[in-house]
Amino acid sequence: MKVILVIPDGLSQNNLDFKISKTYQSALDLSIKESKLTSAIICLLPGNKFESSNFEQFWAFNYLINKNIKPELILIGESRGKKYLTTRDNFLMAIKYGFRTYLENKKIFLNEKIIKGEYTLISSHLHIDRALLILNANSFKKPNQILVSYSNEDQFITKRLFYYQFPIIRMIYECFLMTRLFFEIKLKFFLKKLKIIN
Repeated sequence: MKVILVIPDGLSQNNLDFKISKTYQSALDLSIKESKLTSAIICLLPGNKFESSNFEQFWAFNYLINKNIKPELILIGESRGKKYLTTRDNFLMAIKYGFRTYLENKKIFLNEKIIKGEYTLISSHLHIDRALLILNANSFKKPNQILVSYSNEDQFITKRLFYYQFPIIRMIYECFLMTRLFFEIKLKFFLKKLKIIN
């Protein structure tokens, strides 16, 4: 089974009307194209609610269905708990709780594929570098194929992700997170080495 993992990327909100963000939409459009080319299953990593009635992956599922993707070609990640899910949590929650089929509500685990990198990763330009650092920090292999989408975001992006509208603020935020991740990886490596020596 060929697998595409899509990193969730926010919702847009116009009053009480929610939908996936332009950034997420762009990644999903790329997943549609890739799935049609390779007959791969589209796996929606678990995401957040952003004060909407449902999690990002369910909004994404509806978007894919409206684009004529068959439900059996989509797996939906499970979001649990009330805390905000980071990019790291997207992957770790998928490992811990797996995915579900829509029609049968059957649970499927893709742990081996995720850990060994046996999948296509689709991410927006905002998340890709951070996602690869996170995979490395968790000792997961780099995905077999990486596809990156791009989109400009509009003023309707949910408040928590307001910086998506502003490229410079976005870059500063990503640099901060990636620097923190870099030092976390180095510390982890150092502690592992120290343990071996002792």
